[in-house]
Amino acid sequence: RKLDQDQWYRVISSLPAALFEASQASAKRASERGIDPNCIEMLVEQLDYHRSLSKMGSILVTCHLAHITADKDVSSGKGPKFEAVSRYLRLLSEMMSHQSGVICGEQINMWVGLLRDPAIVRTNVLSPHLSRVLNAYMTHIVKIRWDDVWDQNHIYSSLIEASWDDDDEYHEWLGNLRSKASQLFRAIGSTEPEIASTAIHLKVRTLLNAHSNGEPRDQLNPENNELTVHSTACQEFEGVTQPLDNILHGIPSWALDNGSYDEKRTRIRNTIRPLLSELANLIVSWNPNDVWLKFRRTTLLEALKHYWKYDPATLPTG
Repeated sequence: RKLDQDQWYRVISSLPAALFEASQASAKRASERGIDPNCIEMLVEQLDYHRSLSKMGSILVTCHLAHITADKDVSSGKGPKFEAVSRYLRLLSEMMSHQSGVICGEQINMWVGLLRDPAIVRTNVLSPHLSRVLNAYMTHIVKIRWDDVWDQNHIYSSLIEASWDDDDEYHEWLGNLRSKASQLFRAIGSTEPEIASTAIHLKVRTLLNAHSNGEPRDQLNPENNELTVHSTACQEFEGVTQPLDNILHGIPSWALDNGSYDEKRTRIRNTIRPLLSELANLIVSWNPNDVWLKFRRTTLLEALKHYWKYDPATLPTG
């Protein structure tokens, strides 16, 4: 059954401290056994607990959204109940730094539900956590190369094997996650365009710095020494295409056009436009040699159509 408002606030107020204590006690016991509390073996051992905790924690929010929207503390952005909700959402968003994607997968419905609620979006209870949320989902929608798991060459092979039964189950999970994440990326682009633009700009710039020439040039075609669809660089660029497209599609027109707006919107627009202009220039000026990277560049350029309809200055000619 659902909790009444007072019960619910008592639960979410007490959980962060209680879980921190439990985590500290678990780390102490592991150390006493001579085990590094942060080692992969411990992640595998505690996976079911962390997955259940993430699922329970998100359901606790999803089933009680009315308690958030109906409270004056939360809507005003101050007071003990606002602080309680904010601390609880921070706990959930920090869980998603877990190396297994199933942890953040358990929360996707909650974050989409929160971002779809106009009353919640009008408050500032979500914004402090959305950078962590974005980064988690942008990380986990990148495909895992399952051959590396089978060969035990992936750094988290044992954790991945504990998270999914086989590659079929993983790819079904990934398809579902990507489908739901498209709603999340677009919603964050719409409600918090500055946060979304900053995150995607950093993500694309980081990938270009690390993989623009195909580095680390693995999984090569033996016949011509070129990258393949399974090469790390190709998979990373394939993974960033969806959030780039969804975020740019979601950004509201006031954040990019030349209209007259209030001081807050004008400030956000003055931050976003230079970021996206630089982002577009980075992609347009990227000139890879490998066929697969050329294809990935084309998909990134395609996503820029949402930006170019407002500012075509970086649009290639010819």
